[in-house]
Amino acid sequence: MVINSSDYPFKTATINWYFLSVTGILSFITGLYLLIIPVDIYRILVPLFQIVFATIGLGGIIFTTKDQKTIRSIIPYLCYIVIILITTYSFTFSSNKVMGLISLYCYIKFLSITIKLKKYNSLKMNTINIIINLIGFLFSLMLIVCTLAENLYVKIILVFCYILYGISSFFISLELKALSRP
Repeated sequence: MVINSSDYPFKTATINWYFLSVTGILSFITGLYLLIIPVDIYRILVPLFQIVFATIGLGGIIFTTKDQKTIRSIIPYLCYIVIILITTYSFTFSSNKVMGLISLYCYIKFLSITIKLKKYNSLKMNTINIIINLIGFLFSLMLIVCTLAENLYVKIILVFCYILYGISSFFISLELKALSRP
């Protein structure tokens, strides 16, 4: 499949598909690790998980906007930085809302990539990936809207956010790899 020049982000993204694959694997491993640790340790490590999730999200954004020549490449970075700074400042004591907003932005970004890949008819698991992104979107909204205390339910929702993000990014990277082949 030949990618036209108007889809410049996909042209570079198909070359660098491995970066999103590594991001997905790291997110999946983080979700499994979060599932294993006890709730008491989770309360102590919440800032670390925020940093990991923000880094994973930033990695996905760097992957999708890498090597663009226009000003469009700066906009996702600025949006991401603004989201992190505003939510961190506004919700200093509510780390769940910060992670919910970060994951919401990441799932919206992946949903747009999945829909864009549908145009090339290369996404074999397109329906599954859209469903995964929508479920992740709902879990992100649950983290933002629900005023749950730091307990087991929040931990389980966060585990699903990490794991679904990892699966979705891995599927997208596989399809971009298939697109990069001549």
